[in-house]
Amino acid sequence: MAEPRLLVIYRISDQAQCNNPKHKPPYVTKRGCLENMLRCFPEADVWCIADRVSNETFDWLATLDIRRLYRSNFGNGARSFMYGLKLVADLKEDRPVYMVEDDYIHRPGGTEAILDGLALADYVTLFDARDKYVNAGEVDGTGCPGNPLISAGGEVCRVLLGPRCHYKTTNSTCMTCAGWSSTFRADWDVFQRYNSGAFPRDFEMWCDLIQNHSRTLVCPIPGFATHGEVQHLAPFTDWEAEAVIDPRARSE
Repeated sequence: MAEPRLLVIYRISDQAQCNNPKHKPPYVTKRGCLENMLRCFPEADVWCIADRVSNETFDWLATLDIRRLYRSNFGNGARSFMYGLKLVADLKEDRPVYMVEDDYIHRPGGTEAILDGLALADYVTLFDARDKYVNAGEVDGTGCPGNPLISAGGEVCRVLLGPRCHYKTTNSTCMTCAGWSSTFRADWDVFQRYNSGAFPRDFEMWCDLIQNHSRTLVCPIPGFATHGEVQHLAPFTDWEAEAVIDPRARSE
């Protein structure tokens, strides 16, 4: 039987998070991250939410291989995530969905890693986050702060064997995650509870889903994506080599 077609809900904004500054490598740009995602997920259906973007950005998005393009004016990641989740909840058929923020770099193989992971757990993150290897209250050599649930250099988890790679259960991730549309729909109230302010309360949200709603979250090891912050880059991949370099950033 053919594997179901992945739906990617991509959220992009020109607006900088002034109250939540991030230290990004120069090769992590909004345009470069989106083009990298399209290159790494060539068979996926891509729907894009363009939140508070310029006309120039919107016109550029219209030239890409994006099946549906939505324009919004929320101005924060929590509300644009919930807008994307509403699109997922309204789907007529159950299908795998990948919710993606605009500052992630991927490497090839992510589609297979998501589909294999969803046979093992309720949710999948492709981001093997560095904080899962830093003790609570400590900071590693890159400046990554420790995860509140980590001690002795790692989290207590199960390592699972998938068809193409190993996975570990993990205690949390960011707002870039994959699941079946029916699972996202069933957990709507939990997602809404932690995305009602200006910023998502993602760590608390995942702890609630896992600890109080018996949900499972797995991550392939090594990961197939990284959050594009210097102190959080996932280990064992040359992410600059995977990135699509925005020519506008190169000339700056």
